[in-house]
Amino acid sequence: MVDESRIVTVTDALGMSASKTITLHYSEWVTARYWRLYITAQVGTDNWMNLRQIALRATPGGVNQCIGAGGTADQNSVGVGLATYTAIHAFDETFATDGLYWHSNDISKPWWASFDFGAGVQVPVGELAITGTNVAGRVPKDFSLQFSFDGVNWLPVATYSGIVNWTLNVSQSFAIAPIA
Repeated sequence: MVDESRIVTVTDALGMSASKTITLHYSEWVTARYWRLYITAQVGTDNWMNLRQIALRATPGGVNQCIGAGGTADQNSVGVGLATYTAIHAFDETFATDGLYWHSNDISKPWWASFDFGAGVQVPVGELAITGTNVAGRVPKDFSLQFSFDGVNWLPVATYSGIVNWTLNVSQSFAIAPIA
């Protein structure tokens, strides 16, 4: 395994950019059945996480591989009384039609949401895209994209810290570049 920190410029959908330190962990793209967004800190202070979209793309700007994959989603928490706001709604991109998204509870940190592509299916992730909701602060500040071959043991592919320039309901994309 190769660990390397690099300072990169992250640009959001509105063209805003800032330098961030991103730690990349692997020398080539990993293909895996299980992928998870693991969040250790949020921008706000109310201890809730609301995500409208988590897209796992094979290439930057590509399609969300979770759509039509027939996979399943899981999460470590769902808000009390909000049982319909599970992680699958962050991966299925149906917010525009059903208004549902992933809404964590207010006590469990770190938060995570995972996607299982199913038995015999392994996909690479070359880009992670995240969209928050219309509630400021309920977006990740420090997080990592992780993979697993068994759904139990997780390893990071990329780690992000200090991501604070979020715009409500606007997606931010993070390239997962292999280290040469």
